[in-house]
Amino acid sequence: MMLRSRRLESRSSGCDRERGTPERRVIIASLVQLDGAGAAASLSRLARAKAARRNDFVPVGIPYQRLFCLLVAKSIQSGVEPVETAESMCCFEAPIGAIMPDSVWLA
Repeated sequence: MMLRSRRLESRSSGCDRERGTPERRVIIASLVQLDGAGAAASLSRLARAKAARRNDFVPVGIPYQRLFCLLVAKSIQSGVEPVETAESMCCFEAPIGAIMPDSVWLA
């Protein structure tokens, strides 16, 4: 993944840092380049639909042109629900969306 490094200021965008303990949670990010913007938008809709259901993970999809970033939050302790929710994960959308236009993949 080739993204220009920028610090994600989640504090200013409403992330709740007090929920749960760090040793129980993980957020995984994947970035892919697709054939077109339509595919990225479709994946974003699928992630949104999946986040609306009760799962053992919380997905957030962020499309930008042909790029698609998938964030997945989950608990790493078996039987424990994720600390993050669809609402709390939304705080990552704007900072990551701001980085994606700088991707060298779009050059």
